[in-house]
Amino acid sequence: MIFQARVTCGLLCLILLAGCTVPISTNSTSFPNPTSIYQTVSVGLTQTVLPAPTAVNNRPGLQNPTPLPVSASVSPGLSTPTGSVQADQVETTAEPCDRASAGKPSIDVSVPDGARFTPGEPFSKVWRLVNTGSCTWTQGYSVVWFSGESFSSIRSQVFSVDVPTGHSADITVDMVAPDVPGIHQSNWKLSAPNGSLFGIGPNADAPFWVRIEVLDKAGTAVATQPVMTPTSEIAIRDTVILKLKDSLNLDIGKINSGPADDLGIVDVGKASAVLSPLNGARMGIFGSSRPVEADCRVASLSSDGISLIAIPENSFICYRTNQGLPGFGKLSNITEKSFSLDYTTWMVP
Repeated sequence: MIFQARVTCGLLCLILLAGCTVPISTNSTSFPNPTSIYQTVSVGLTQTVLPAPTAVNNRPGLQNPTPLPVSASVSPGLSTPTGSVQADQVETTAEPCDRASAGKPSIDVSVPDGARFTPGEPFSKVWRLVNTGSCTWTQGYSVVWFSGESFSSIRSQVFSVDVPTGHSADITVDMVAPDVPGIHQSNWKLSAPNGSLFGIGPNADAPFWVRIEVLDKAGTAVATQPVMTPTSEIAIRDTVILKLKDSLNLDIGKINSGPADDLGIVDVGKASAVLSPLNGARMGIFGSSRPVEADCRVASLSSDGISLIAIPENSFICYRTNQGLPGFGKLSNITEKSFSLDYTTWMVP
């Protein structure tokens, strides 16, 4: 009995001791439950990693991984997708179909300006032009006489080969020098298969030309700087500034005087306005050297206008007013819509 009682007492003590150790184990930080560790790490990863893409995608300047419609990137005020706007921009900035520029090193392969010939002497003029348009010059294209003196019975000559975009072509026209001694000029352009004319210059509307000097029958040049005689008195000399839609009476030196005006700046709806003779007056580009009366009396003049930006700075023109008076002018400070003109009109027709 005594033994049983001791055993029972011992068991009770062990139980009591085990019960006393439970609070110690629960409050200890050295031995946490493995399950609790796993759950804490998992929750931490969930809170730190999973929401992250949403937070990043909502930051200004970063694209959402999901592709957006093109129209979503259209700037305010535009009603068409970005792709369409870019296509329109490419279309509007594309080179026009038909345009040309001077070849290198010079447009004049033969017969430079001022070349001398005897009356009736045949010659071949060769221009070098570059196709700077977007269309190939096929054999349906041609070179045509535009204004001035033609120097040839041929007024139109078709291309013998195709000239692709970016390539140059040497264009040859057989001509004959006029019989009258002096300075002569013939202006030419290119013609597309539909009959539209084009040329050189920023707007592809300026003609290219041949300018020659015809000697007298003795083979000598006409005097280019004759002594001024009393019959060559100056009617008027002045410097004016002409702007878009202005016109000038070269006989009396008055701007916008009315139906007797001789030169004007005409708005043709393009980037550059046109300097044009008016009311029966005629003019021609003489070049970079100052002409004298004899030069302008024999120069080739026409009623055709020319784009302002196709005229080199400080160029001289010869003209004849609608009253028949000869004269010349120097163009400077040339813009797309205005220029300064220093001009002289002689008194005797």
